[in-house]
Amino acid sequence: MRETAYSILGISYTADAWTAWFTLAMVIVGIVTGAILVWQAVLIRRQVTLAREEFSASHKPQIILRDVSMVDEGGQKQVLFMMANVGDAEATVKHSWRLLEFVSVNGVVRPIRALGHNDLGEVKFQPGQYFDFLYPMTPQEISLLGRSSINVSAGLGPEFDCYFVGAIIYADKSGNLHTSAFRRKYQTKVFIRIADVDQEYTD
Repeated sequence: MRETAYSILGISYTADAWTAWFTLAMVIVGIVTGAILVWQAVLIRRQVTLAREEFSASHKPQIILRDVSMVDEGGQKQVLFMMANVGDAEATVKHSWRLLEFVSVNGVVRPIRALGHNDLGEVKFQPGQYFDFLYPMTPQEISLLGRSSINVSAGLGPEFDCYFVGAIIYADKSGNLHTSAFRRKYQTKVFIRIADVDQEYTD
């Protein structure tokens, strides 16, 4: 049986040839359409990522030391301190270190690093939320503080400068890490802030 031929612009094609060309054209259209959809998806994902990064940059958590004092709980001297999230985003503590540090009068003090420490645990702070924590003093710390207090009472001047020091690394919801640090000097039964931006800061 002879196959019917069709002619367009003087060129003859059989039905099978037309079917093949039509199928090829549909495949090409499908590939182009798929590429366009993939590219649109990539653009949308980039826009979402940029929007998330801009939001994170403008809405950050900020954990600070709100207040600190020396207390006596059940005969045990302790440091009571409050940490607060004054930022406008959630924060989860990842690393933390706090301690009493005794330094020779006018001695050099150095910032501490929280990495590798977990004194506070993985606490989650909502915006505006705060928590109280206790730092139990060791017998040696109590002894050192007492010696300095006796010297002050005798008019001899302190033997040591005592600082309550801490550093915290915390993550926002996007996983970005932030750091806060503090150093407060113990003086006449209270802890006072020192004028050193390398010792007390948030980033």
